[in-house]
Amino acid sequence: EVLIDGEDIVPLRESELNRIRRRFGVLFQDSALFDFLTVGENVAFPIREHLKLSDKEIQDIVLEKLASVGLLGEEDKTPEQLSGGMRKRVALARALALDPDIVFFDEPTSGLDPVTSTVIFNLIVKTHYERPVTYVLVSHDVKRALEFSQEVMMLYKGRIMAQGTPSQVKRDPDHPILRFMNGAFGAAILNR
Repeated sequence: EVLIDGEDIVPLRESELNRIRRRFGVLFQDSALFDFLTVGENVAFPIREHLKLSDKEIQDIVLEKLASVGLLGEEDKTPEQLSGGMRKRVALARALALDPDIVFFDEPTSGLDPVTSTVIFNLIVKTHYERPVTYVLVSHDVKRALEFSQEVMMLYKGRIMAQGTPSQVKRDPDHPILRFMNGAFGAAILNR
């Protein structure tokens, strides 16, 4: 079962799932931009799929979202004309286009250099501050996840091996997440 606000979404019909999907935004690991669409069209895609708005209203939302990630003026470019960091920012604007209640981030800084990674994480924090909804971050960058998150969980072979608030993790030198950060892996993470 998968619960969203107490409702199991597994047995829902496609039309009911579409109602739920509108509440989600996703930033995919590889940005997953449509290369045959412009930047603006990529950001507009979920809006056109889920809302009945005029072209002017859609354009206004697109420009607002692009401005929020520092890409105003780039709307007519194609993804191939952008750097990796710019593509991630377009993907972030698209993930936030519908003002979702829940946003999933799948390795948002994968493949980026440290400076660009910091820019992306700062944008994630900024957008969360401006609109504090649920953000779910999947990352191998445990140190950054501890800085960003209100609660962290560590998965191993599909199971939750450890969880806690960042302050709980940092206070306990024997916490499994800190053990992982210090080089332990597999079953050794849990051995105390």
